[in-house]
Amino acid sequence: MGVQRGPNIITDGLVGYWDFSSKMCYGGSGSTCSDVAGRNIGTFSTPTFVNDGVKSALRFDYTNSDIMTIQNTAQLTFGTGDFSVEAWVLCKQAWNGSSPGSKYPSVIVLGDQNGMALFRPTDAAYAATHFRAQILVEGITHSLTDDLPLNTWYHFVCTRTGTKTANTGKYTYVNGDGGTTGAGDGNWVAGSGIPEWQMGRGYTNYYLDGDIAIVRVYNRVLTAAEVKSNYNQSKGRFQ
Repeated sequence: MGVQRGPNIITDGLVGYWDFSSKMCYGGSGSTCSDVAGRNIGTFSTPTFVNDGVKSALRFDYTNSDIMTIQNTAQLTFGTGDFSVEAWVLCKQAWNGSSPGSKYPSVIVLGDQNGMALFRPTDAAYAATHFRAQILVEGITHSLTDDLPLNTWYHFVCTRTGTKTANTGKYTYVNGDGGTTGAGDGNWVAGSGIPEWQMGRGYTNYYLDGDIAIVRVYNRVLTAAEVKSNYNQSKGRFQ
């Protein structure tokens, strides 16, 4: 389908889509939600649903070990194949562990040891007020953003081209811009560490402190133009 025109998001390769402002995703009560396409069921207990119109979201509190799990399906098991993960997130705190240099606090979306993570910079001048974003594949791949202020809505996209070599093919975008690449490779396979996809928790038990409003998962790499298109399509909701 390619890049959509007007208010539509890109649907080519879309295999998971959670938008908590949509009643198709979550009706406002209960402990289950579906992606808008209806393929994958999510279950949660302690995250709180925040009813805020187009900014409606799940609120995760790391002190409660909040988490949402998603069925492990064939659509969400990429192995060494290509994929993209996209999310609108507001981060309140990006580090709650014993070491500010840890790579794995506050994961947004996870399958096994893989996902999009938020973490606290090691620079003491920014550690209490800023965070960074990265993509993880088998715990070794990371593409890092610049330091970003807390308590602000951001649009993140992480992509991985499975056929690239170890030092290329992994990218992180923020608010439609970026394309920062990182090192490492590995399989994206749920089951060997954590049996399901999750929102809000890292595989080392670091938890997100903040809100997640939208998550999209694609079984291919979004181009820079497509990342920008999806950002422009929804940015008005969060500004």
